[in-house]
Amino acid sequence: MKYPCNVIRDLIPLYIDKICTKESEEVIKQHLENCSDCKAYLQTISNADKELQLYESNENNNDFQKISSFRAIKKKILYKQIITAVIVVILLLISIFVTVNILKNSSDIVTFENNLSVSMVDGDLIGRLYGSEPENVKIKRISSIQNEKEINYIFYSIKDTKWNRFITSDSVFSEYLICPKDKSANQINFVYYYTGDYSNLENLSNNELQRVLQSSILLWKADN
Repeated sequence: MKYPCNVIRDLIPLYIDKICTKESEEVIKQHLENCSDCKAYLQTISNADKELQLYESNENNNDFQKISSFRAIKKKILYKQIITAVIVVILLLISIFVTVNILKNSSDIVTFENNLSVSMVDGDLIGRLYGSEPENVKIKRISSIQNEKEINYIFYSIKDTKWNRFITSDSVFSEYLICPKDKSANQINFVYYYTGDYSNLENLSNNELQRVLQSSILLWKADN
């Protein structure tokens, strides 16, 4: 990468004092090989630096104040570089903060990828989500008469955030209640994961219900 001369000249005082990084030193050396102006600038600064050391040994020299000013310029350059580094760090922290907030507020429906399961635990129907944590669980319980027998279904879906997926290992799971024991969980025949329209599930005909079942994922069914 080719650096402009004004950047190289800002770094030359640090190069002379040997307090710049190895990477900066290499960049300056490569630039000086191809830039006679900056090379001459280096020579001028080096000579001035030698004069500074000479005049500092003689406090009565009339040019001492001039050379001291040059030293102040070098300090100013170093201060400028420190301020620039602090600004870069602050901007980086702001960028991280904004990104985290975007991820935390990006809620969407969880896609089934063998990351969901349902089981009966002490009479409660409990769901598990691996690799994330639910932000919202939508649940609807409906009944249907088939062959003169009542069949009870639970359809549910989950929303999570990209942040929860990012910070949660695939081996870690979170649990949520689908149907408690005191709400007749033992009467449920099937639990399906369904990401479609919930607005009219309870009013579907048997044929419409079958189409919904075909687009759903069966996660649990009663033993009987």
